[in-house]
Amino acid sequence: MLHILGSIYYKERNNSYANTFILEKVNAARELMKDVDNPRDVEAIARELGVSYSWFRKTFKEYTNVSPAHYIMQLRLRKAKLMLLNSSLSVKEIAYELRYEDSAYFSAIFKKYVGCSPSEYRAGCISGAAQGGTPATPCKTTREVP
Repeated sequence: MLHILGSIYYKERNNSYANTFILEKVNAARELMKDVDNPRDVEAIARELGVSYSWFRKTFKEYTNVSPAHYIMQLRLRKAKLMLLNSSLSVKEIAYELRYEDSAYFSAIFKKYVGCSPSEYRAGCISGAAQGGTPATPCKTTREVP
C-alpha cells in the first residue's frame, strides 16, 4: 500500500514539474511572439526555447488551442486593427509595417479573419464614432481575432 501511495505521489510530482516546464515554455513563447515589430518564425522560437519544433508546435496548440503560426497572425491582425484606427497610415504602409509581403495578401488575410477589408474596417469604425456611436468593429467577425 505504501508503495502505491509513493508511486502516486511521484507521478503527481512529475506531472506538476512537467506542467510547470510546459507552462514556462508556452509563456516564454507568447512573450517572444508579442514583439510583432521584430517577428520570429516558429522554428526560431522553438530553438530559442531549447525545444524541438514539433514538440513546441504540438504543445503550444494543446495549451492555447491555436497553432503558434495562427497565434502570431492573430497578434498581427490585432495590431493592424489598432493601426487602422489610430494612425493615418495607408493600408499598404500598415501591411509593410507588419511585415506582410504585399498589401493584397494582407488585405485578403484581414478580410478572411475580420470579415471586411482593412479600408472598410477603418471607414466603419471612424463613421460609427463620428455618428456618436462607439467605434466598434463594423464587420461581422467570421473568425476569432482577440
